[in-house]
Amino acid sequence: MKIALAVIANFAERPVGGPSMLTEPLAGTATLIHTLRRTAQCTSVDTHLLVVDERAADTARGLMDAIDHERFTLYTHAPIVQKRLALVRAARKWNLHSWRGGHYGFTWYDEYIAPGLLRQVCQDAGVDAVLAVDGHQPLVDPAILDDMVRQQRRHTDAGFTFTAAPPGLSGLLLRRELLDELATDNMPLGFLLTYRPERPSTDPLIHPTCLHVDPRISATGERFVADTHTARSCLEQAIDALGQDVSAGALCQWARSTYAERPASLPFEIELELTTADPLPATRLSPRGKRTAERAITDLGVVERLLTDFANDDDRLLVLAGFGEPLLSPLFPDVCRLAREVGVFGIAVETTLLEAPPIAIDALFEYAVDTLFVRLDAHSAETYEALHGAPRLHEALAAIDAIAQRRNAEQRAAPLLVPGFTKCGANLPEMEAFYDDWIRRCGSAVIRGYNDYCGVLPTDTLLYTTPPTRVACRRLPNRLMLLADGAVAQCGQDVNGKHALGNWFTQSLDEVWNAAPRQSLLALHTTGEWATVPLCANCQEWHRP
Repeated sequence: MKIALAVIANFAERPVGGPSMLTEPLAGTATLIHTLRRTAQCTSVDTHLLVVDERAADTARGLMDAIDHERFTLYTHAPIVQKRLALVRAARKWNLHSWRGGHYGFTWYDEYIAPGLLRQVCQDAGVDAVLAVDGHQPLVDPAILDDMVRQQRRHTDAGFTFTAAPPGLSGLLLRRELLDELATDNMPLGFLLTYRPERPSTDPLIHPTCLHVDPRISATGERFVADTHTARSCLEQAIDALGQDVSAGALCQWARSTYAERPASLPFEIELELTTADPLPATRLSPRGKRTAERAITDLGVVERLLTDFANDDDRLLVLAGFGEPLLSPLFPDVCRLAREVGVFGIAVETTLLEAPPIAIDALFEYAVDTLFVRLDAHSAETYEALHGAPRLHEALAAIDAIAQRRNAEQRAAPLLVPGFTKCGANLPEMEAFYDDWIRRCGSAVIRGYNDYCGVLPTDTLLYTTPPTRVACRRLPNRLMLLADGAVAQCGQDVNGKHALGNWFTQSLDEVWNAAPRQSLLALHTTGEWATVPLCANCQEWHRP
């Protein structure tokens, strides 16, 4: 079996979208040169290819001249259009630090691999399989790549070989026959690596298709792809501390041990409440209606200042949700517009889709909201009414259909429709049917655990899934909840801002994020003293990412 290692060098765009960073220096050397030097150490393949758009051939040759490139052959191809790429990017924004598990089943490999192109590479290079690596992988591990090739040679009946390593440390090895199937059927790579009810199978993690790496590598949640400022900063620090020849194991150990020493300058995700007005005030699954104070943002200026600060980083996520229906806010279209104008990376909206005015629905499309998380929580009209206090499931379903039809008619990738289901005793019998049906219909669905919001809602009949050993909250270091009255809630459990860390109406985002109240809270979690914090002592959500 002949296998080629192909470094996919896109000089126009990076995997997450936006201008390519292949020529930008990382630790004093162009990103692509790092990747070429690392992949050149992979000795088990039959040939090394640098795959580039023909329009970038001269740029690629210039970079190859800077290294000993005898091992690499330049492969140029005609410009290609990846019709699904906008959809992949909208979905992957919410899971950049994991190789799979995102909306629509897309994986990190979907970000940079075009099966049709790799099929052509196999044909032209006369090889049976290709091991694809992206050019933005400066610390890809050659030892893992060699192990993947050996695994494929041992299991020749496996159509592909992958690892559960964090994005950026490995590649994906695909047989020519499988590439033919993927390209002919226009099938995304994620279909091979995620659950699909129409293609039932056991998890590929237990098949010979998976090369098992050290669990300390697979358990590391980090993006080692040099395509965001956050990831590049991490990689710069890693190279400075460990050198350019660091192994994946040592890199992951360093990343975990230094996580607390590399705090985010601003939150990675902000949940912004626009209003507490809600069409389902009697719902049993969220503190709405009389259980929440009446709040509404009326000053667009404070939102503009907030979002301008937030967009300083290129991988930040905005969720319009809180404890009300964001589509009912008169400011909703303007907030979406501002978020796009200042360059917020990802926008999501959590909604019931009930009573949404046409101008709000138009804004979802006009400003390319990435994800529309629709709170359904039921698969039958009876259960919906029992949980939410109103017989309105048919309205929500009609609204979902209308958005899907409009998106298809306008040939748009976004908004992605993601029906949501909060698991509880009353709807448990419907959970499996809900998930399978919506995976077939929309391509994605999310099941969440019941949340009593530290006693605001009654305890459910289902047992909590909280792990037996308490550790520091996983959400506090990365997220911020901003209420519509200006309160910076301690977290998403602080329903009415009684434990506020500041006021985002009067303080800058930097002041809130780095001020003493929040730093003191983080310190108590770091030292294991969360029981001294009233809200944290009763929290059941600390383990959720």
